[in-house]
Order: sequence, then structure tokens, then C-alpha cells
Amino acid sequence: MKYLSFKKYYDNKELLERAGIQNVRAHIEYSITKYCKIPVVESYDSEKTYLALKPKDTVKILWEYESDTPILRRLVIVSEGEKEFIPCWTSNKMYEWTGANCKQIKALV
Repeated sequence: MKYLSFKKYYDNKELLERAGIQNVRAHIEYSITKYCKIPVVESYDSEKTYLALKPKDTVKILWEYESDTPILRRLVIVSEGEKEFIPCWTSNKMYEWTGANCKQIKALV
């Protein structure tokens, strides 16, 4: 059986801690506050459609933070039985939209 030296163990532990801090994933659940539409696709092969949302609908978004910058990874609409979509907007546009049209319900980091 091969053993790790303490130095290698310590270096690997530091690498894991830095990776965990730099790429934090957060599942955030939002409640929609305004009537709005989001351009989405169901898969990369399908065409763009506009998803109509109304107040009190629930949306789950998976954000991955890279050095304090949120990057959109996944959008799940809970109101329609947890259906997953691929948003057509950039991460910045989606982040601004959630601030203007949504209220955060819960966050899981």
C-alpha cells in the first residue's frame, strides 16, 4: 500500500479548499412577482420559445460562482412539474431579471 507524505496531503487539501471557494454552486429558489416571458429552449436541437410566467410561479436556478461572478448553469420551472429548460439569456441578463422580477425564497449552497 502506498502512503502519502504529509506535504503531498497538505498540498492536495489546499487545492481542494481553493477549488471549493472559487467555484461555489448555489441552488436558489425564486418566486415570480410580475407577469413576464423568458426565451428558452428545451434542448439544443429545438427552437426558441417564450415561456410565460405569472406571479406566484416558482423557479429554481443553479448558479455557479467563479470569483464573485454568478454564472447560470440550469433553470427549472417548478410550477409545471419541475421541467428543466435552457435559457437563451446570458448570465448577467438572467441575474438582472431575477433581481427585478423575482423574490428569493430559499438558497442551498
